Formats: sequence, structure tokens, C-alpha cells
Amino acid sequence: MLWQLSRRGWSTTLAALAALAASGAACSVSHVGLNDMPDSSPDAPVDIAPVVEAGPDLLCGPCDTVSKFVTLPGGRFTGNTLGTSAGASSANEGTCGGKDAPEAVFKLVLDTKSDLFVTTHGTGFNTVVYLRNGCCGAEVACNDDADGRNTSVLSQRGLLPGTYYVYVDGATAADAGPFTVDIYAMPFSANPGETCGIPLPIATGTTPGNTCGFQDNYSPPITCSSGVGANGLDQVYYFVLDDRTPVTFSTCDSTCIDTVLYTRNICSEPGAQTECDDDSCRATGSCQPEGNMVQSNLTTTLAAGVHYLFLDTFAAAQVPCGDFTITATGIP
Repeated sequence: MLWQLSRRGWSTTLAALAALAASGAACSVSHVGLNDMPDSSPDAPVDIAPVVEAGPDLLCGPCDTVSKFVTLPGGRFTGNTLGTSAGASSANEGTCGGKDAPEAVFKLVLDTKSDLFVTTHGTGFNTVVYLRNGCCGAEVACNDDADGRNTSVLSQRGLLPGTYYVYVDGATAADAGPFTVDIYAMPFSANPGETCGIPLPIATGTTPGNTCGFQDNYSPPITCSSGVGANGLDQVYYFVLDDRTPVTFSTCDSTCIDTVLYTRNICSEPGAQTECDDDSCRATGSCQPEGNMVQSNLTTTLAAGVHYLFLDTFAAAQVPCGDFTITATGIP
């Protein structure tokens, strides 16, 4: 009798294992070939981000398997959310949307308290972006529309060390296809604008600020500045262009300090720098020696998409930090 019971229990166990294997084989998640690194320059071949299909059978394990690992400090990634099961129910959704569209997943591991910046500006469909602490963990943040657009921005400050997942999703079932996403994570700072992990938005008009209390995180190429020493305190801004557009950024008014202005397409990569200007004017209110033209006036034409503006300074200047005003034109 005991042998018969043991035999019956063993048969039940085998049946359960067979059912589990069959359910795993039925999963319809897939992925396409991936590059390990983001694009190193605007004209580099684009990365193909992971495709997480829209089938309802996506679970934690497959989600982690197909997620794209983001090597810090991050960069720009492109891909396509459409999979072979596009049109089925969404596998994931955020509290602010994404119920009916397929999504792509990005994984990043933070080993220190960090600031995270994510944006899908430049994508051609209505996006939803959400952040989870773990693949099937609790949602940390969710954003549908930002900066007056139907694309998204997440700006999370002071994230604790751990593993996080960024989901690029669509607002409706029709919102799917090619996308662009910028993901940057940097050590926590109490100063908004300190790094690419917490850039400030900038628009047409005047933007006042002060560099005191900031750090030296970025530097323009030596060919950009009029002399050595452009490794002073700096701040980071982002802006979005809908079309190829002429833009101007100037510190030629109400600026005390010696400035350098430059733009990048990819915030964290010096090689993605597009334009730079140094020593074009002397601002009213300048606290530098009389007669010195040490402020900046950058005029250029940039392609559609997300761009980053850096205000840098000269560490060797007589006044190493202080007030400034950026006057911007051409940004919608």
C-alpha cells in the first residue's frame, strides 16, 4: 500500500513538471539582435532595443531575459516595440497608462544612491514610461505626457541602490513602433542640473542661475575654448526640437562669470558634442576684469530630437563661480 501511494505521488509530480514545461514553451516573448552599447555618435548605426511582445503570457522571468541592460551612465537607445504578437493584450502597464500596447524593457543596476533621467521625446507615437523596482516589483514612477508633448519624461532623484526596470510603452493599442529613449543614471546630487541624471529643461527666453555649489563634471574639447582651464563648475540642460531648427544660446547679458557653452546629442558622451562657443562677448554685469570678453554666444542649426546644453566655466578665472543668465531662442 505504501508503495502504491508513493508511486501515485511520483506520477502526480511528473505530471506537474510536464505541465510547467509546456507553459514555459508556450511563452511568446521574443527579442532581436542587440548591441551592448548605445550609439557613440549621431551617425553611428542605431542600436536595436529589445522587443517585448504584446502577448498576455509575459511573466517576470521572460521579462528579465529580454530586457536590454543599460551600462551606466547610460545613453541613447532606439528600437521597435512591435513584436509578432502585436495587437494582443499588453503584457505590462503603468499606473498612468500602457494597458493595450506592447512595450520594451530596459534594466539598470545602481550601486549607489542615484538620479535617473529618462525621456522618449523624439518618438513618433504617444508614449508611456514607467519605472519598477524589480521586473515585477513595485512601480516607482510613471509618466504619460511631458513638456507639452505626448512623449514622456521620468526624472527621479535619490534612487536607492538596487535593480530597476524602465518600460517604454504606448498610450493606446495604436501607439507602437519605432522609438527613441534616453536613459541616464548618475550619483545623487542635491543640485538640479548637476549631471545628465538630473538635467533642467530650457526653453526660449531667459534662464537665470548660479554655479556656486556645483561640481566640475564635464569639459568641452580643448579646441572649443580659447585657452586651457575650461574645467570649472558646470550645469546641464535639455531641450527638444520638432524639426531641424536654428537656435541661439547666449550669456551676453547679466552674467558675471567666464562661460563656455556647448551642445551634445547624447548627454554623457563627449564625442556627441555638436557645437561650442567661448569668449564672444562681454556681458553687462560681468565681474571679470574690465575689457575681457569672456561670455558666450552660441548660434547653430540642430536636427529634430532631444539635445543637451552645457554651461561650463573656467576654473582659473578670477571669479570661479557666480550668477549667469542664458538667453535662448528657437526652442518651441
